[in-house]
Amino acid sequence: MLESAKKHLRIYQKFFLMYFKTILVYKTDFLLGVVNQVFSFVSSLALIALIFTQIDYINGWSFYELVIVYGIGRMVIYGFHLFCFNIVFLGEAYIINGKLDRLFLRPLNILFQVFASRVNFHNLSDILASTIMVLYASYQIQVSVITLPNILYLLMAIPSAIMVVAAVILVFATMGFWIGPTKSLVNLFWKFRRFGRFPYGIYSLPLRVFFVTAMPIMFVSFFPASFILNRPEWVEYQALTLFIGPLLFLLAYRFWLYGLSKYSSTGS
Repeated sequence: MLESAKKHLRIYQKFFLMYFKTILVYKTDFLLGVVNQVFSFVSSLALIALIFTQIDYINGWSFYELVIVYGIGRMVIYGFHLFCFNIVFLGEAYIINGKLDRLFLRPLNILFQVFASRVNFHNLSDILASTIMVLYASYQIQVSVITLPNILYLLMAIPSAIMVVAAVILVFATMGFWIGPTKSLVNLFWKFRRFGRFPYGIYSLPLRVFFVTAMPIMFVSFFPASFILNRPEWVEYQALTLFIGPLLFLLAYRFWLYGLSKYSSTGS
């Protein structure tokens, strides 16, 4: 098991370096990707700012506190985009078109090959911008993010939150073994994740249950941010954030294996 993990890590490093070299070849494409992320970043932040031109607080949360929630959420989402985004195309690009067939011919984990086949380096700029935004917002409300407990927490919470996103997307993408195209299902998550920008307490009980179970978007941004902001009312969820990602991804991976066992190729 350990040797297999080392083998896959070495191969992933080669994939990573290969994609990094494409940046040096296609600099314009990389820069356009960065510009696109900047526009997305600014427009989304402007929406939150627009809301606060009419009110001072949302459920006891100030503008800069929600900026921290939003910033951490973007760090997680674009961490997923950087390393795991290729599973979004699993149904259309791999299952329907038969691209998955050739992955069976290699002595590597099939899902690993899907992950490693794409690295979105232009999302690095968005992760950096989101980090700066979190630091700036924390400075404005005099909350110290750079403390040992916070750093240790984020080092565990952010990878776990990325795995939450990957688990949800993997479940939706795996449905492609039965239904084919999964783009509409995946888009559901991108739509619902916007609810994670706002305080958990503003939602009704059914929605709160939904946002920590079937669509666990609150573990992506709100609960990690509430730890940084010393919000004790969500302490149980703050702790659960550290473990929920690996657990959900393990369950999603088992579902993936089941779906893979039903794959019958395209016949071409």
